[in-house]
Amino acid sequence: DGSNDSVEFVRVFVKFSHSVPKSVGLRLMSPDGTVINAMQPMTNVGSISSGTFFAIGVNSFYGESMEGTWTIVANDYIADGTSGILTEWGVTIYGN
Repeated sequence: DGSNDSVEFVRVFVKFSHSVPKSVGLRLMSPDGTVINAMQPMTNVGSISSGTFFAIGVNSFYGESMEGTWTIVANDYIADGTSGILTEWGVTIYGN
């Protein structure tokens, strides 16, 4: 509210459960079509409880329009029968 519709910073909030949390990767796509890796797989994410929110800061959308549809994609990079659920997610966009 009160901005000129130009992105300065994006904060992504996700809550998920997974039997191998470090195998999850998250990508975020802006309304302008820019896709970035918000969370790389095989990082140092050990065990998580299903009620834990992750807050991820992203500055890769600087200068883009904040209005429109934002899309998040979760990928599981281990194909050995592991499973998980992306239970909640949200985006807070800070503009100038």
